[in-house]
Amino acid sequence: MIMKKRILSFVLSIIMVMLIAPQGAYFAQAADFETQLREAGFTESYVSQLTQLHKQHPNWSFKPLITNENFNTAVDNERKPHNQQLIQKWSGNDGKGYYCTCENDYKNGSYVPREGSGWISASKTAVQYYMDPRNFLNEQYIFQFLSNEYNSSHTQSGVETILKGTWMYDSVITYKDASGKTVTYKDSNGNTVKYSKAIMIAAKDSGLSAYYLASKIKQEVGGANPTAGGAKGTGNGDGNYKGIYNYYNINATTGYSAGLEWAATTPSTKWLSYGGCNMRKGPSKSTDIVIYLENGTPLTYIDTTSTQSDGYKWVHVSATVNGKTYTGYIREDLVVKPSTTVTYNRPWTNPYLSIYNGAQWIADNYKTQNTGYLQKFNVNPASSNRHSHEYMANVQGAASEGYSVYTAYKSNGWLDNKMTFIIPVFTAMPGEVLAAPTNLVLSNTTTNGVTISYSKVAGADGYEIQYYHDGKWTHYVNTGYTSKKWEGAGWGPAGTYDIRVRAYIKTGSGLAYSENWSETKRFYTKPAKVTGLTTTSRSSDGTSLTLKWDAQKWATGYVVYRKGPNNTWVQLVTLTSPTENTYTVKGLTPVYDYGYRVRAYKGGSGNLGAYSDIHSTYTLPPKTKLYTVAQNGKGRMYVSWNLAKSYGYEVILSTKADFSSGNLKYTVSGMYNNKTNLRNLAAKNYYVKVRPYYNKPFGKIYGSWSDAKQIKLS
Repeated sequence: MIMKKRILSFVLSIIMVMLIAPQGAYFAQAADFETQLREAGFTESYVSQLTQLHKQHPNWSFKPLITNENFNTAVDNERKPHNQQLIQKWSGNDGKGYYCTCENDYKNGSYVPREGSGWISASKTAVQYYMDPRNFLNEQYIFQFLSNEYNSSHTQSGVETILKGTWMYDSVITYKDASGKTVTYKDSNGNTVKYSKAIMIAAKDSGLSAYYLASKIKQEVGGANPTAGGAKGTGNGDGNYKGIYNYYNINATTGYSAGLEWAATTPSTKWLSYGGCNMRKGPSKSTDIVIYLENGTPLTYIDTTSTQSDGYKWVHVSATVNGKTYTGYIREDLVVKPSTTVTYNRPWTNPYLSIYNGAQWIADNYKTQNTGYLQKFNVNPASSNRHSHEYMANVQGAASEGYSVYTAYKSNGWLDNKMTFIIPVFTAMPGEVLAAPTNLVLSNTTTNGVTISYSKVAGADGYEIQYYHDGKWTHYVNTGYTSKKWEGAGWGPAGTYDIRVRAYIKTGSGLAYSENWSETKRFYTKPAKVTGLTTTSRSSDGTSLTLKWDAQKWATGYVVYRKGPNNTWVQLVTLTSPTENTYTVKGLTPVYDYGYRVRAYKGGSGNLGAYSDIHSTYTLPPKTKLYTVAQNGKGRMYVSWNLAKSYGYEVILSTKADFSSGNLKYTVSGMYNNKTNLRNLAAKNYYVKVRPYYNKPFGKIYGSWSDAKQIKLS
């Protein structure tokens, strides 16, 4: 029984390991993917949703489009004017605060219609919701961020899936000509062509995604019947543009009628504006806007400038809009010269012409707007027409088209194919908590500064640096830099400081600081230059001397250096107290010149302040010893002593034991003259002592006196 339990326990253990190990591996992979997203530039509020999508669809890849723009600023720019963003007035949008109630958009108790009777200006709330990519990072709506580049794996059956529910589904192209007659379209070989086939051909030749084109067509003119203005072929109701088609509603800036007018027009030989652009007062983007010109606006050419500081030439032109003539400058790449006017085979007198040539027009005009989202909200900083040149006014259009693409992928079992989604990332996104700065490094300290560096935080507009000193945290600086040498009036020599950093975003009312601080790190400012270095005493044997300097209150200690042979400096000692500002140097050579200098340090001895000035000093001649003091005749005295390194000696006689008065001094020159005879002395009781001396440029230096001896002369 015991053996069976052991076997059962072992089997259960193996099963648990098999169950737990894959789960642990997943968590490790998820953590790695989250790190990749952050390093790529996605801010924290994107990470969890994209990680979940990656778990569901490992072949999907996500690329951030870093807009470097505050989210609310981007929203405001997209609403200049408010009627640039429209929304359909229907029950599904009621009660959500999605309708603009500004005085220009809501008058006399009614919303002002902007396109037809059912489209009105969208509110800021609506634009904020549909512009915020994080609201659509799910399996269905993320397809508005799908790259619209041509994909050879797309199939005609997939296009049919998107067209399902419209009159185009599984149908050959039929249309009304200018006389109202119903015609079936046939290609050059006499074959009928399905709408889905036309879209596939247009996709391949334009370099755009077939599913993207199909979804756009469905969004613009789709329905159970071809009743949308761009697809019905019966004109605009005023007898104009019969037999004209515009399946993408290109240039339908004021309604489908404007789009039909454009599709019906064969471009003239005049200069034209290209893609929609601003006319400015001067040849620079920094000058005021004169007027916004729709794509294809006729221009009267005046002249062309030389290449300006922005790298472009500017064309001086005039244009007449709504009966008023304006004169100004347009960047050369935003105009079409008569010799290079692109017609796109207009007029578009059947659906095939519209589908095929309209796709090429989109490819030419939206190179930097390569997703459905960017064609609705042009936030790409690489675009020369940022926040304008947008394909549709419908604020919900990109999301709707994205869902159509999703349904095609799902119906055909393609959701696990490799796909790339390009997702805008803004700063100061609503409700976003910025991550803490990492990799905080402090280096290159000075007496009042330090070099600070840390990793960039995705989504941050800048960083706040704080320091802790004297018991409190103090704001030091707000900065956009992540690496810089900082020096501040609040930082002094030999100080102890703690540093921390956090990110912030700019808002309409100021700055919003993250609650997430970096780790706290300590640094020490370098001490000030040591001053007051001097010699306070020298030993009588000439082998030591004592140095002293001005103490630095906040220093940790001091390092003492001495000049050695060949003018090299050697470190003598490291002292470990700020009050330990004296040091006795021993083992020196008597009567020798030395150079010393000192510097203070803070924290570790590697954080050294500036050297003091060099202090030049010397040791004394050694103390001598009297050998003989004797009378060698009447009024005569013989004195001898030991030799010392010196220039000579001084002998002193006194009748006082303390040598306080009655002193007689005698100088004996020469280091080897260690004896002398003194004459003509009075018969008295004398005290005698001797000391060596050394000549210096500034005068003599003396060694210590020998011990005294007493003698009585007769």
